[in-house]
Amino acid sequence: GKKIAIRKFKKKPTYIYVWRIGETAFENDTAALREIQNKYADKINLVTLNYGETPKELKSFKKRKRINWLIGYSSSKINNKLYIEKFPTGILTKKRLRVKQIGISAVELLNLLHNNTL
Repeated sequence: GKKIAIRKFKKKPTYIYVWRIGETAFENDTAALREIQNKYADKINLVTLNYGETPKELKSFKKRKRINWLIGYSSSKINNKLYIEKFPTGILTKKRLRVKQIGISAVELLNLLHNNTL
């Protein structure tokens, strides 16, 4: 339940993934997110922001799905600042949090990491 400033993630590229439970694309992306966290945590930060669930629901979901990456909370205000129009949406930043690509899926990011073309 503590707040973490996004500035904390400026030392390497960061993937911000905004999602909602129950979205088909999120269910499909979960395996890719897990692989990104397990294999490439030294190359990229992984931050996921959930929109719509309560902290209690997310804690239960994280435990049930054995999620080992950071899950934060999004809001309408955050979604508007990030230009989020649909869920899920991925945002890839360069070092120092400069936006590189909006709308990149977890699978697309994983392919970039596999091919060492990030």
